[in-house]
Amino acid sequence: MSLMEQVERDLVGALKKRDEVVLRTLRMAKTALQQAVIAKRPQTMTEAEEIKVLRTEIKRREEAIVEYQRGNRQDLVDKESAELQVLKGYVPAGPDDAAVRKAVAAAVEKIGAAGPKDFGKVMGAAMKELGANVDGAMVSKAVKEVLSKKTAEA
Repeated sequence: MSLMEQVERDLVGALKKRDEVVLRTLRMAKTALQQAVIAKRPQTMTEAEEIKVLRTEIKRREEAIVEYQRGNRQDLVDKESAELQVLKGYVPAGPDDAAVRKAVAAAVEKIGAAGPKDFGKVMGAAMKELGANVDGAMVSKAVKEVLSKKTAEA
């Protein structure tokens, strides 16, 4: 079953249960997935692309939470946090920090990166190795740390 079908099935369940938070969140997720399908036409969406769409929605919620916390809007923080938890249930867990660091170290060795100027090359290689289930911010942080250590050693 595709991610879109799962969202649609759960949307019907939320309608029956009258769960407003899940219903609102899944409607937004379904809309985002449908827009991605339309943009991708005539090809079909792969599961990795569907996950990427939901990861984008998760990132939007995380950024909104930070902004609402700055503005002291706890009501909106709670709303976004609830939506975030619903969306996270549809995205597989990514690799842990150790796996990300290992992949980044392998990419640095493969490319022969010498310092921060090779950030883009290392980032691209690491993301390719780790796949769609990884948070880009986590990889970016690991790449910066490894390259800064590499620069300090030289």
